[in-house]
Amino acid sequence: MALFSPVGPTKLGLAYSSYVGPFLADHPGKIDYVEVPFELVHYDRRPLGLPDGMPLLLHCASLSLAGDVPPSAEIVDSLAAWVSKTGVPWLSEHMAFVTSGPSAGFDGSAVPSYDVGYSVNPPLNAEIAQRVISAVDCYRHRFGVPLLLENPPIYFAPPGTTMTPTEFANLVCAGCPARLLVDLAHFYLSCRNLGLDPVSELLGLPLDRIDQLHISGVSERDGAWWDDHTVRAPDEVHDLLSLVLRSTPVAAITLEYNWSGNFPISALLEEIERVRGSLTVAGVVA
Repeated sequence: MALFSPVGPTKLGLAYSSYVGPFLADHPGKIDYVEVPFELVHYDRRPLGLPDGMPLLLHCASLSLAGDVPPSAEIVDSLAAWVSKTGVPWLSEHMAFVTSGPSAGFDGSAVPSYDVGYSVNPPLNAEIAQRVISAVDCYRHRFGVPLLLENPPIYFAPPGTTMTPTEFANLVCAGCPARLLVDLAHFYLSCRNLGLDPVSELLGLPLDRIDQLHISGVSERDGAWWDDHTVRAPDEVHDLLSLVLRSTPVAAITLEYNWSGNFPISALLEEIERVRGSLTVAGVVA
């Protein structure tokens, strides 16, 4: 496989889904890389069906950086092997947890550790920020590549939250050399759910730490905003993309339309052209 190079013009990629291989066969040259979930290659050993020479990025949701239960040695060893095998310039992971530690139930009984199966936003406070900082320091040495920290979707402020997502990201970045993967859909829906202004909050991030962006859709139900990779990104998310591109260079932009193998190809092509158009307007050669 070819190696992804973070040097040069911004690269545009797709999050892996079953339609990506056939799409690339029918539309060669439309994208620059495919972002593959570590969990897929770890648990499902079938070939990805991608063209030879397609550069890859590796995305993860298993390290539980903000949690109090570390992943198994098997997961860490497998992840290290895939980082080495793919030659990725970084590993992206969420500032979230996937495993909850043992605790006491409402009736006083013991509740064992539980794998939630999804990256969950933690309470945003100094204690959790330090937990993320410590995990980043551990894993960047273990894997030998930088960690890009992704903002998870926030549907409500968890108990114990004392700061905004932007304040939390700034505190983490002040304590470690991690870089950022800003999921613009997550950022937009989180601000809407928390009553924050997405533009001012985005400008408050350490913009010079951003190496990668995610773009996907959102849905509104019963007054709340939700992550939705089956629909196209709204204009507001594309507006945030333009704001970032005017403020700082980024190495990669990933379209995450990966929850359905039937995502309309015509819509995907339009999204690709829209993002490349935004890169051109920002003065970036796409």
